[in-house]
Amino acid sequence: MRSLVLLAPIWVAFSPLVTAIIHGTEATTLEYPFIAAILNNDWFGTSLICTGSVVGPKTILTAAHCVDGHTPSSLTVRVGSANYTTGGKLLHAQEIFIHPSWSSSTIDNDYAILHLADTAMGGGVTAIALPGNNAINPDDTSGIAVRVAGWGKLDSSDKTSPTILHQANMVTVDRSTCNAAWANDNPITKNMMCTQPDAPMPGTSTCSGDNGGPIVDELGSTLYGVISYGANGCTATPLPNVGSSVSDEAAKAWIQGLIV
Repeated sequence: MRSLVLLAPIWVAFSPLVTAIIHGTEATTLEYPFIAAILNNDWFGTSLICTGSVVGPKTILTAAHCVDGHTPSSLTVRVGSANYTTGGKLLHAQEIFIHPSWSSSTIDNDYAILHLADTAMGGGVTAIALPGNNAINPDDTSGIAVRVAGWGKLDSSDKTSPTILHQANMVTVDRSTCNAAWANDNPITKNMMCTQPDAPMPGTSTCSGDNGGPIVDELGSTLYGVISYGANGCTATPLPNVGSSVSDEAAKAWIQGLIV
């Protein structure tokens, strides 16, 4: 069995990971005004655990594996800054909602919502739109241009994540092809979507620290998915990266029902 890497520092039967962008470029909050850094606060200080997206005034969407086992009091969220250590607004998490069908063994339904104590909006921060009813559904189609962003490692050998947000251009991979690539591991369900590097950027990938971050359309205006996992090592491999689909109607309804 291949070793999977989850984009958060927890152990879920696979290798741990905090999401990162391999071979990406620096990004700004003008390009990603909805981007959020999810931080853990403990006796050792503050550390990045995952990336997330603002989907409502007090609502952050991220991956379940990022926050499973955490309490709201241990988490803060920085918005409005491409540097997760400074700038923008630092907000306290008030509640954590993990998708009721989340499975840590299959990584299915890898969705979580954070409710914040105060609004994230203002100072250039805006919420990203979820797909409309008639929007293009990229889940089971290959070759649709998408972008990913996060504070994951820039190289699989890095010990820490960069403080500055990075992005990369990717394309979608249809579910059948993705399932075949991951044949010895978990099945790719209807709740998942897959991506791989686009032709101009070979070797691009997500990595530790990027998990929970956005998969967006080419314009960065619509959220298609949430980064979930990739191959151990975060390097260029034949294996697509796997995300949780926001286009799936049941998942979208669950998310919309928790937006405040």
